[in-house]
Amino acid sequence: MIDFGVPFTRWQVALVSKNRRLENEVEAASRAERQERLSDAMSRGAQSFAAYLRAELDLAEKDLGAVPILPRQLTAQEAHEPPLDLESELYEAWRGQISRNDASMPAYWTGCHILWLEAGRLGDDPVATFSTGSSRKRNPDLDKLTRDTLRRIGGLAHIRFTVSAFSDCPLARAYWRRWFATEAAEQSHGGLTVESAHKALHRSRSVWEEVIMISVRNLTVLNHPKARAALIAHIASTPKITRVGVRESGRRLARHGLSYSLDMLSWDELVEIAAGARPTPSARRSWAGAFRRK
Repeated sequence: MIDFGVPFTRWQVALVSKNRRLENEVEAASRAERQERLSDAMSRGAQSFAAYLRAELDLAEKDLGAVPILPRQLTAQEAHEPPLDLESELYEAWRGQISRNDASMPAYWTGCHILWLEAGRLGDDPVATFSTGSSRKRNPDLDKLTRDTLRRIGGLAHIRFTVSAFSDCPLARAYWRRWFATEAAEQSHGGLTVESAHKALHRSRSVWEEVIMISVRNLTVLNHPKARAALIAHIASTPKITRVGVRESGRRLARHGLSYSLDMLSWDELVEIAAGARPTPSARRSWAGAFRRK
């Protein structure tokens, strides 16, 4: 896909303020006018909204390049909050077509949404698809409509950075949930299935959000595939786990990862640490051996 990062950032910043309380009257009026144009384009259907996005992002008549194709037309409700089976379907259709770097970028997913809108794959009611989830509901709050829409067509990059693509954009989230589940199953060597890992990550929006926050922003040691898989296994085995519980489990794994080589720990030992158990004798021996060899 072509690079349109600069116009994308400029457009988002002009539409959504980090702190509305600090705006003066002129800035607030200008932002409201821009939000009104976005709302008007959305109210006139998918093609109008796609044309608006191309014009705002300086993409008029430009070839955006190859993007993953939606395997079928989605309803507003499906696109707004994809069910588990749709997430699996999308990942299988897109496997091998999306690079991890592209998939983490809000602008990339916005480009995809432009082409999906033009192809008629997201229905003809952008307000329902990207804001309310239903054609029977409308959103009279311009700022909320704008924020909802920008989140769901890619993510609010200047507010939430790359976390937004993983968490706020439903179709990007669908891809990443299944990707994480697939990785976790591979790292568990039979201790976790793709399906059970995916169900665990899909079960709670707040739990998924916390997995992303600690992986991308707070505890980057959790990007070690084996440690993240152990965290997901703990989530799968704890149906009522809360966001705080995920954070505490991630911190336990991170503390061990900062002091010891995670590669020296067995799968069972990592799962024990994620669950809050004391390190096993074999784990302590492996750590001691690691230090002796240094």
